[in-house]
Amino acid sequence: MLHTVAHPSRLSLLYEVCPLGFLIEKAGGAATDGMMPVLDIEVKGYQQKVNFIAGSKEDVKYVSEELNADEGNASGKKGSYANLLEIEGKYAE
Repeated sequence: MLHTVAHPSRLSLLYEVCPLGFLIEKAGGAATDGMMPVLDIEVKGYQQKVNFIAGSKEDVKYVSEELNADEGNASGKKGSYANLLEIEGKYAE
């Protein structure tokens, strides 16, 4: 699932991401929002939405590093995941 400004693929933190992230981490995998582990995210409300990346620890680490690369990431485009979220915030306002 790819998160873009045109297609914000976000899941509910409290009802979808936390339970699934807990199971994935107990099974030896990793679950993140691209910046930090999903189980470390502070729940601010039941409607809070977050991005979700899950899988083996190595795969999640690779994807997170590529999304957060300043330039020359796997897609071949310059930019970072933080920049994408910043752009999305401008459109949401």
